[in-house]
Amino acid sequence: MFRKIAFVLIAILFCFTSLAAEQALAKEKKTVAMIRWRYKDKSEEGFESTVKASPDYDVTIIDYGVEENKEKLENVVKSLDPKKVDLIYTQTTPCTQAVKKLLESDAVPALKNIPVIFNIVLDPVGAGIAASWESSGNNFTGASNWVSVDAVIKTVKKVVNLKKLGMFFNPNEKPVVIQRDAALGLQEKYGFILVAAQFTGKQDLESALATFAAEKVDAIWVPNSPNIKSNEDLVLTALNDKKLPVISSMVDQARRKDKESALLGLGPNYYKLGELAGKSALEIFKGKKPSEIPTGVLQTVDLVINLKTATKIGKRLPVELLKIATEIIE
Repeated sequence: MFRKIAFVLIAILFCFTSLAAEQALAKEKKTVAMIRWRYKDKSEEGFESTVKASPDYDVTIIDYGVEENKEKLENVVKSLDPKKVDLIYTQTTPCTQAVKKLLESDAVPALKNIPVIFNIVLDPVGAGIAASWESSGNNFTGASNWVSVDAVIKTVKKVVNLKKLGMFFNPNEKPVVIQRDAALGLQEKYGFILVAAQFTGKQDLESALATFAAEKVDAIWVPNSPNIKSNEDLVLTALNDKKLPVISSMVDQARRKDKESALLGLGPNYYKLGELAGKSALEIFKGKKPSEIPTGVLQTVDLVINLKTATKIGKRLPVELLKIATEIIE
């Protein structure tokens, strides 16, 4: 009797194992060349988890970090075998722009038909990557980390009586120029003046701070900027020492627990942003053209409040703001 039961259980186990093996064999193999401009973050994790969780595809991701080096990026792209790569993933605006330029040149003619999924591209239209948000008009699509500047201003106004808003401005960073122009367009609507102080590196910090002091700004907005990101310790320390409330579109700047932090972070959840890009990749695997897939934008953003910074700069935050925060750092 026991032998019969054991035999039945073994048979059932064998059937399940065989079924799982058949399902694995039935998955279509796909390879993604992931080209990272900088460090790997939550957006890449979200992308990987989404494509690898697909029941239809067995996805291999080959990771290339180019360390913000265009020559290294060019070498990576030229090394790709179009017969072994089904899709290219690009991280950030400068990386995507560089890949697009290469694919449109005669440098890599065999790669021209490989679809590209971009991620963390603030404004694909303004950056010349896509013809419109609805359709790129080319072989690119992906996810944008755009943060509504309107939402930024509304949030700042909940913290201070906003008359003048300071902003670090780098004319060499197209996404920053786009964000600056969006803020300028809201001055009349919200009754404030934007004070954009040039910041292209740490050598500009003192002059930027002097500009903010002379103009008597009420708060500082830190836009999405790779340059500011690489100097964030210096920038956030200086602003907190000046007791200036800082709202950053790079939301992680408000999550810093053991370092100087922004008072507020308002921006996309980067893991979810990666998931959005991953869903577009799966649509392409299923046969859609990139131009048929609109650029994805998250419908909600994270609001992170750092109470440690609030205490340091002597700023009491309204209860209504604390209630809508997605995360509070104490």
